[in-house]
Order: sequence, then structure tokens, then C-alpha cells
Amino acid sequence: MSGKTSWKDVHGETIVDFENSAFEQNVLDYLVALAKKNGLNLSEDELLYSPVTIGFLSSGYYDPGVYSGPWEDSYPEEGDDERIMESVSISIECRDEYKEIHVEDKKIAEIIFTHYFEDVEAVELED
Repeated sequence: MSGKTSWKDVHGETIVDFENSAFEQNVLDYLVALAKKNGLNLSEDELLYSPVTIGFLSSGYYDPGVYSGPWEDSYPEEGDDERIMESVSISIECRDEYKEIHVEDKKIAEIIFTHYFEDVEAVELED
């Protein structure tokens, strides 16, 4: 039964382009206020060009299945990969540099994580 693998709490991350038009006003208001709290004065439109880093933890398993030998011992491949949010941060350009700001509000971070979940699922984890 070789080939079976499992993993727990493997860190992964992806960077996506922020699309502020896809979020409700409370998310945008929070991010603008967070930027101001960190000494940056910017508008909602300026957030549009800010990359977002989403960190996550992956736990799961993969079994390649058995396709040879007696039919009663054969079974198809199967697996599961659960990904949960670890962190969300936004990089805001400031004087030709980027300042990384961690999204501290868990509810806002979850909204952003859920919005980009397809991108999170697409990340290939290293062995």
C-alpha cells in the first residue's frame, strides 16, 4: 500500500490582486482605517492596486488507489485537503516601497480569505 500520504498543518500562501469592488463597504472602511492607523493615508481606489498575501494551513491525505491485481482489492484514488486561514495581510505602496499591514479583525480576514478561496485551493504545496 505504498504511495499513501498524509499531512497536517502545512503552511502555504498565495498573493492575489485586491479587487475592492467585490467587497462590502464595511471591509473597505476597515482597510482604509487600518492603513491610517499604520500611518498611511489612502483612498479605497488606492487599495485596488494593493497585493494581498493569504497564509493558510493545509491538512489532508492522498491515496493513489489500486488499479491492478484482483478486482476485489482494487479501489479508486481518493484524498482530501482542508485549508484554513492562518493570516491575511495587505501590501500598500508608500513612497516607492510596500508596507505590509496585517488584517487584525478576524471577521474581515475571513471575508477576504473566503473571497479568494479558489486561489488558495489552487496553490500546490511542496512535498
